[in-house]
Amino acid sequence: GTLKTLLATVPVTALRRAGDKFEQFYKLSMAEAIERKCSEGRGFSFFTDYWKQTMLRLIELPVAVRAIALHDAMDGFGTDERSLTALLCTIPENQHGDVQDEYKRRFKRSLVEHIEGETSFSYKKLLVAAAHDKITSRSLALHDALTNQGNDRKKRQFARVLGCATLKERQQISEKYSELFSKDLGAGGLVEYVSSKFDGVHRRIFSAFLRVNEPEDSTDPAADLAVLQGAMEEAGDDQADAAIAILAK
Repeated sequence: GTLKTLLATVPVTALRRAGDKFEQFYKLSMAEAIERKCSEGRGFSFFTDYWKQTMLRLIELPVAVRAIALHDAMDGFGTDERSLTALLCTIPENQHGDVQDEYKRRFKRSLVEHIEGETSFSYKKLLVAAAHDKITSRSLALHDALTNQGNDRKKRQFARVLGCATLKERQQISEKYSELFSKDLGAGGLVEYVSSKFDGVHRRIFSAFLRVNEPEDSTDPAADLAVLQGAMEEAGDDQADAAIAILAK
């Protein structure tokens, strides 16, 4: 009872510190002590494998617990889609990289590879996106649009990704894309590469959205509104480019 109460109520970071002291004093880890206690063969119901697995999970860090649970959802015959979906779609934004690293360390294969091997079609695409952080997922979506999709779908994908991203997110997407797919980019970088994939107004819009680095120090909403109004009243490339530049920033 004391062990169960302790493990279930003490923060895992504090337990880790206590675990270090435990190992120094008793010359075995807390996990080894739990394993030994469960192998004593006393026959009590609370010494079953479920009790042992619960106690072992309670001394793990949250990232490790999630990695183990993800593996359990996909391992063996069949896939537990409900658990898999819930675990992937609730990864905290700052833990995606840690979960993937822990998964590969424990199971000698990447989380994304395992997902791709166990799922298919649009469900697979959704889970792969959920396995990555937001910026990486959007970068992968842009790459998929540029390399695997027809012209109309490519335009829609770019419009969704860049149109819903803040200026800071667009900067991060551009940096991540360049990091992931540098071999595809020439000396002109992502902007020139994207420009080569589109034409007309779409080229101007997407290039402008990726080219903006920092917002102007001073903004004049009235002046911007006048430019936008002029662009709608007068048809011309100069007016359109001015409106695109305002919207992009």
